[in-house]
Amino acid sequence: MPFGLNPSATIILAILKCTREKDFCSISEIKDATNLPAYRILEFLIQIESQGLIELFESNSKILCKPYDRLKLAIFALNHNIDPLKIALFLDWREFERICLISFEEYEYRCFQNFRFKIDEKFFEMDIIGVKDPFVICVDCKRWSKIRRSQLRRAALKHLKKVILLSSSKYLEKLEVSSWNKIIFIPVMLTIYEDIDRFYRGIPIIPVYKFNSFLKDIYLGLDQIEKVIIYKND
Repeated sequence: MPFGLNPSATIILAILKCTREKDFCSISEIKDATNLPAYRILEFLIQIESQGLIELFESNSKILCKPYDRLKLAIFALNHNIDPLKIALFLDWREFERICLISFEEYEYRCFQNFRFKIDEKFFEMDIIGVKDPFVICVDCKRWSKIRRSQLRRAALKHLKKVILLSSSKYLEKLEVSSWNKIIFIPVMLTIYEDIDRFYRGIPIIPVYKFNSFLKDIYLGLDQIEKVIIYKND
């Protein structure tokens, strides 16, 4: 098997590979990409179709996998412990960010994507901001398949500086948080792999497949996290 994984994982990665530039692919394409027998591929496709991840058509000879379905399939793969690095090879930048947005939405955060702000005539941008009283979680998505730890750490510190600037700016009203009694700004680095450092100087460095868990347990780890806290009377 070309991907060096179990058959199910190999088929999922083949689907992501074959649908990068179109919404559909044939079972014969998946067969060529996996070297698995067609009957075994079809058995698995029927299984994931029942979970709403793909749609079989033309007498089960082809599958439909639209962009949002690809995202659901990627999340399914992450939840089944398929290497995030392998998944990321077949996801584009927007799909990667969408995984983050889905996690925010699941926990009822309001989301701002590619949020631009200006401080002292200089423009900055946040990939994604999730807002839910009292949190303003600022996410920097790093879809790097390979990166030196020193490079990631520098990026984390740079991201923290942007969060500090945002927290002291006039954009609190635009984020609809200016009326809160307490605002907690949290910088997060979202990556596609499991880094040895879970935190760098208090800045969370989170694999994309663990972002859901991070949001779920955010209060439990709050003491460890670098944050900027603003009180209404400040």
